[in-house]
Order: sequence, then C-alpha cells, then structure tokens
Amino acid sequence: MKHCEYLALPNVDPRKELIEKLLSEIPDNACILHYSAFEKTRLNDLSKWFPRYKKKIDKLIDQCIDLASPFRNRSVYLWQMDGAYSIKSVLPAMVPDLNYDSMEISDGGAATIAYFRMCEF
Repeated sequence: MKHCEYLALPNVDPRKELIEKLLSEIPDNACILHYSAFEKTRLNDLSKWFPRYKKKIDKLIDQCIDLASPFRNRSVYLWQMDGAYSIKSVLPAMVPDLNYDSMEISDGGAATIAYFRMCEF
C-alpha cells in the first residue's frame, strides 16, 4: 500500500494534471476502493473531458470496488445508521468513537469552500 496525494495550485484548472497524476500513481492491476459513486462519477467526467485518456480511465473504473455496497443493499445494517448508508451514518454506527462532528471541514461542500478561500490568497 502506498499513500499519494494531490492538491491543485490555486487559480488553475487542475483536471489534466490530476488525471495524469492518477494514471502515473495507480498501478495497472490496482484494486481501487471508494465509498459510494462520487469518485467513479468524477472519473467518468475526466474520461469525457480528456478522451485521450479514456481507455486508461475506463480501466481504472473497471477496477473500482464500492465499499458502500453492503450498506446500500442492507447486507450490513445497524439501527444507528437510521436508514442511511452514507459514510457519515455508517462510520459512527460501526466505530462509535469516530465521526465527522468535530472536524473543521466535515463534508464536500465545506471542502470546496475552503479550497476556493485558499485560492483567494
């Protein structure tokens, strides 16, 4: 297992650099874990925006495994999830000491706002 990260420079379109970074960092035979459809949807977007990389991106998509599946189809369910399968519902139900409540940036909207604020400087 290897940790890689990417944070775009402010005030530039990061999409091409991001997909090139992903394609250079993720091995051809990687098992790509994600939670729900957001990441897979973004890969599909990148595939449309950069048709040159479509074949490689489609291969990544085929290697994706959605960790939300057992919660979505109710193979795994705890009453504390309150009928939801989002990571914000599942995480504290499965590991009560972990949740998003105390995080300064606790959702995608807040992350987007923080990024745009960062770009202002």
